[in-house]
Amino acid sequence: MEVLLSWCLRTSWQVALLVLGILVVQRLFARWLTPRWRYGLWGLVVVRLLLPVQPAVPGAAVDWELTSYRPSIERSDEVEVDLRTSERAIEPAPTMPAADAAPAAALRSRPAASLLGETARSEKTVSEASPPVSRRVPWKGLAVGAWLAIALLLLLRDLRRERGFRRRLARAPRVLDPEVLDLVEECRRAAGFGSPVALIRTDLVASPAATGLFRPRVLLPDSVLRDFSPAELRHVLLHELAHLKRGDVALNALLVALKRLYWFHPLVHLAFARLRAAQESARDWEALALARDSGPVPYARTLLRLVEETPRSVHSSTRAPSVGFLHGSPDMKWRILMITRFRPTTKRSAFLGVALVATLSWTAFTTAATPPLPAALVGAPEDASKPPERVRVERQSAPEEWRADLRDELQQYVDVAFHGASLGTTIDWLRERTGINFVAERRFLLDYEGERFWLQGKLRVEQVLDLLARSIDNVDWCLARHAVYVGERGDLPQALDLRFYNVGDLIRTPRNEEEEEEFSSDVDEVIALTQELTYEENTWESDGVAIDYWRGLVVIMQTDEMHVRAEAALNRMLNRGAQPEVEEPDWRAELAEELQRKLSIHFDETDAVDMARLLGRERGVPIVFPNRYREEFEVALVLEDVTLGTALEWLADACELSVSLQDGAVVFDDFPPVEARFYEAGDLLRSRPGYDDWETADGLTDMIRNHVAPDTWDEDPRCRLFYWRDMLVCVQSRPVLDAVQNLLDAARRASSD
Repeated sequence: MEVLLSWCLRTSWQVALLVLGILVVQRLFARWLTPRWRYGLWGLVVVRLLLPVQPAVPGAAVDWELTSYRPSIERSDEVEVDLRTSERAIEPAPTMPAADAAPAAALRSRPAASLLGETARSEKTVSEASPPVSRRVPWKGLAVGAWLAIALLLLLRDLRRERGFRRRLARAPRVLDPEVLDLVEECRRAAGFGSPVALIRTDLVASPAATGLFRPRVLLPDSVLRDFSPAELRHVLLHELAHLKRGDVALNALLVALKRLYWFHPLVHLAFARLRAAQESARDWEALALARDSGPVPYARTLLRLVEETPRSVHSSTRAPSVGFLHGSPDMKWRILMITRFRPTTKRSAFLGVALVATLSWTAFTTAATPPLPAALVGAPEDASKPPERVRVERQSAPEEWRADLRDELQQYVDVAFHGASLGTTIDWLRERTGINFVAERRFLLDYEGERFWLQGKLRVEQVLDLLARSIDNVDWCLARHAVYVGERGDLPQALDLRFYNVGDLIRTPRNEEEEEEFSSDVDEVIALTQELTYEENTWESDGVAIDYWRGLVVIMQTDEMHVRAEAALNRMLNRGAQPEVEEPDWRAELAEELQRKLSIHFDETDAVDMARLLGRERGVPIVFPNRYREEFEVALVLEDVTLGTALEWLADACELSVSLQDGAVVFDDFPPVEARFYEAGDLLRSRPGYDDWETADGLTDMIRNHVAPDTWDEDPRCRLFYWRDMLVCVQSRPVLDAVQNLLDAARRASSD
């Protein structure tokens, strides 16, 4: 919906500028523009309305996208703060399940703000509690719906009128007068129109008209057939046949559809009115060119006679898909003036018309290609033409097809609403809803019978399983024997697979005894770093798991999940720590938008788990608060005019926990998610007089551990700091990694000569 609305608004203002430009051009070159070129200029508006996108062309006259040099901003788990005005509170549904009820809780909704990392927090006390609030009204979707609904109603009205007109026209008789039919045939041959044309006598039209997308017909009122001379009738027929030859009937139908789609745009209606006027004038000139035995004056008299004998209301009438002698031409004075100026097309007018059409087309139909950003802004790679290196992987056995099929099934979305569901109930619900085989041993379900699962939102099945494992300690899942197995961590029947990784020059094969020691060091470093970068508790100590080296190959026996991590770690080593670009998951933007909405809360000595789940349920945000924290934290929290993300941060601070976006949900835990980052540190590790290499290296790591988040290195077993060749490798949370980079930059500046 948002994309459609953005496209409509962008097209609308671009068409408005194009219409104004055509008006200016026609004003400046009025004396030299023929009706044909006026018609062509207004046709550009139709083409622009039908153009879905504008091609980006270097050197285009206008940058319609309003792009310019913009620095590239790296996205993170933090959401940018966006403050907006408050909305009136909306009353919610009054009931809540007992499992999620939180005493003295109140929410008052307002749009705006952020999760994780807001620099300034509002802490205003509210005097009285307010009820929870429903979600923000999706005004963009409503606007698009209203626009399309009105357009559809207008178009249906036109179709109903057209259908009634066609039904009445089917009963009208054909003209059978031989003299008139001979005149029609003569005019048809003169106009070069190949299809036969039926002549219909009808009073449904007050002036001559051409109609029929597939069966061309000319409609003539009785008064025209009865009172007009053969010469006047010839003028009329040549004009209508020019309409049929140029496809004006189909164009008129298209104009009606576009007018209904852009019913709100006055300049579109103005442009179409001018286009129809130019169309009639262009057909006048074509008829004059064919009526060689008469000049502009007799033709103009025929037009004036039609105007005098036709009711005024018909002059500007529109009945799609028809075109007529007086159709769409309310300005008869201008049309008569153009008839008196009739002359054969000259090279000067043709050159002017082509130049104006080409210039306006280049301006309206293309947009300037955004130039590449300067390297100073985006950071140019050392060799942009060189693709990243990748290890070559050989499997001991071919991958099982059912695993890939089952992985695909786990990507389907489900709307979950677990409010204190047991493990058995959760697994049964997933099995029935998705049709996937889920297996859980009875002993396991009995052992974890007291555990409950809370989760609400639209998530992938794989995300639901991951969040289930985060919510309940020691519970995990895996793929085994064509099914999803849910069980206790450490007892999962995960299959091990042997794979060979060709790491190229990462380990240099010794050519002599002198290089043997260096070779052993390379092997040890690569194996140790692979384990460090894929570390999880008991991942390399389980039975059957192994990592070795053989003839230039790293040989690993591990599970599928760990093989993916090991391959990524080896690829990073090959590319000196470069991290491949990873596309932002689709759920992050949606979740961030929900967390930006403002609210006010009032909790008095409330269990933190109940508080978080109530906030998430009322706002439709998936929130995972592990069960081990149940009844551990009693929190009193009063906040006014803050975002949901900020409120959750305050709640995490009160419980001395971290809060982050993971697997499509807001997750509370002891520690934030961590990642590995490689830092170029060769210049900082060079020994100086009086210092040994090991003293320099140890001094640098001690400085980082003592001055950058000192408490986290020992508290979180995942956080590590070590060296690999001339690079410093740090495994930490993203804010700490940024702080380490700042420290290294400062140390580099301070130690420079």
